[in-house]
Amino acid sequence: MKTHSAIGADMLGSLSLHQGENLIRAAQEICRWHHERWDGRGYPDGLRGDEIPISAQVVALADVYDALTSRRVYKPPISHEQAVEMILNGECGAFNPLLLECLRENAGEVRTVLEGDSPKDLRRKKLQGISRETLKNIDGGASERTLRLLDKERMKNNFYATMTEAIQFEYTVSPSMINISSWGARRLGLGEIIMDPCRDPTLQALLGEGTWDELSRRLRATTPEQPEVRLDCQLHYDGISRWHRVVTRAIWSDDIVPEFEGVLGTVVDIHDTHQKMQELEQKASRDPLTRLLNRASAEEQIELRMQDTSGSRYALAEVDIDNFKQINDRHGHMFGDRVLQELSRRMTGSVRHSDICCRAGGEEFFRFLEYNTVIERTIDRIFSCLCFEMEGCPVTVSMGVALGETAGLSYEALYRAADLALYRAKGSGKKQYRFYDPAADGAFDAPSNGGPGPDAQ
Repeated sequence: MKTHSAIGADMLGSLSLHQGENLIRAAQEICRWHHERWDGRGYPDGLRGDEIPISAQVVALADVYDALTSRRVYKPPISHEQAVEMILNGECGAFNPLLLECLRENAGEVRTVLEGDSPKDLRRKKLQGISRETLKNIDGGASERTLRLLDKERMKNNFYATMTEAIQFEYTVSPSMINISSWGARRLGLGEIIMDPCRDPTLQALLGEGTWDELSRRLRATTPEQPEVRLDCQLHYDGISRWHRVVTRAIWSDDIVPEFEGVLGTVVDIHDTHQKMQELEQKASRDPLTRLLNRASAEEQIELRMQDTSGSRYALAEVDIDNFKQINDRHGHMFGDRVLQELSRRMTGSVRHSDICCRAGGEEFFRFLEYNTVIERTIDRIFSCLCFEMEGCPVTVSMGVALGETAGLSYEALYRAADLALYRAKGSGKKQYRFYDPAADGAFDAPSNGGPGPDAQ
């Protein structure tokens, strides 16, 4: 429990993006030290007094207040007055006396702010006020003050869009038109107003084939109760393609039968994040030493392949390096790692596009393949390739092979059968392969996880 703050700070410190920004530095301070206490009795570092960054001190106080006034599974919420009294009386740990004095002086304002309108509500009321003043002056001409307010709101929206590097847009059904923020239009090389956008060649080239239709389909499927749509897509401009996230809110009329009237939306460049996530997904699916698929990823791909190509003929070869512990003991683990890498290189050296290879763990490997011709010749070629010599050390393998036509047409059945055949190959002296034979291997009761049963052992 008391390690979560340090772990969170380490996660922030390992971010590949935004390092050095004030926001990230403050977030790290808060994350690591918001459980420290003024008297040094907090965690994780036991900081005392002003050793604790002020950002973490403030959040620590707010965190305690929130815990007291919120409903939890183990307690009901208490009132604002009770929470403030308990904090000031020292019942919730020691805090900076200056912060406690600030809390005492501003307790009333804290309550007012927390119980009042959210920033979104305040902004909506402000815009409603502008609208009312505009309507009031519609007969006599808009007042200078109203025009200034409208210009100010427009300037604020453009400023926020520029600072966040978000492209804002509005689409109306009648007339069919898109209005793009000034900064966004310049960024994409478009006009600020695009009439009949579904037929505009420049916009359609920027979106790429199918993107407009997919976004339109999703927006038409929204309802007044669920109007939001999010779509990740590539935009093509300045001779490059970059991933962006389109976040939209459909606008529906207030009629008894609501009608789709348009869209408000924003477009954010997520290309760097998207690429980073792809790299992380790639790393998560691969064994770090051999770069082969790991077991979980391989099993998922095999099951999908068997679903997509039902009726094909499958084989699963399970490979285990003979006497690998002795190799490690005699030559060292670094040498053993090189043996694993060389074996994986040999496994992938003759792999067809449709084959799936993986390191299942330790010195155990899988190879899944589809076949149409005589499988025995292919298996013999694979086996021969996997026995070699490295720096004077002979490396041999044992291999069990299961065929779908004899083992069953599911991954689990193939794995059980290959495991039993491997067990028989190792029990027969190693350095050989065996095909699953129901007559020979059926005496062994393989449990669901694929390992040999008690009788086999």
